[in-house]
Amino acid sequence: MKKQFVAALATGIFLVGMTGMANATYIEELDLIKILGDNAYIAGSGDTESWTHTYSFSEPTPLLWATLTIVADDVDPPTPSNDTGELIIVSIFADNTWIQLGELKQGQEYTNWNYKPGYGAYSDNIGNYTTTVFNLDLAWLQPEMEFKVVMAGNYGAEIEKSTLTVQGSPVPVPATAILFGAGLAGLAGIARKRKSSVA
Repeated sequence: MKKQFVAALATGIFLVGMTGMANATYIEELDLIKILGDNAYIAGSGDTESWTHTYSFSEPTPLLWATLTIVADDVDPPTPSNDTGELIIVSIFADNTWIQLGELKQGQEYTNWNYKPGYGAYSDNIGNYTTTVFNLDLAWLQPEMEFKVVMAGNYGAEIEKSTLTVQGSPVPVPATAILFGAGLAGLAGIARKRKSSVA
């Protein structure tokens, strides 16, 4: 009987704890092919495209971390005929200036002759897609944040999705809710014990 009571108590506290936790993660995924159209495919050194992420500041503070994740297609590595590969620089506009976040991850070599902009241009070969995650300084977070990519190498590649993720602090479960859950679990255990003793 004691084991059943302890199990009921633990279950009650766990369930109350789960319901008391608020969603502390903000996620905004942008479909850049829809937003930028054919311009999601950037070609030639110096070609630039930009887009804007919004942030609601709805997460409980203090904020823990923020990331920008970009999925790209056909970002070739260096080759004998292309020293840099399809080198793409990503930046954020913050503090009234463009701050470089870094380069998009390069995948495997793939010729882009007859490339057709849009989804799944090379869907038969998942190796042509690369995912790059950049850590953001929390001080850069604004209601509207502008990002851009610049083709610094040769040829071209397509950026498909951009996801902004902000992680806030989990909301602590109020002590009263824990006590309430423990009380319910205790009553459930006592009721079960009485029922089994009567039987």
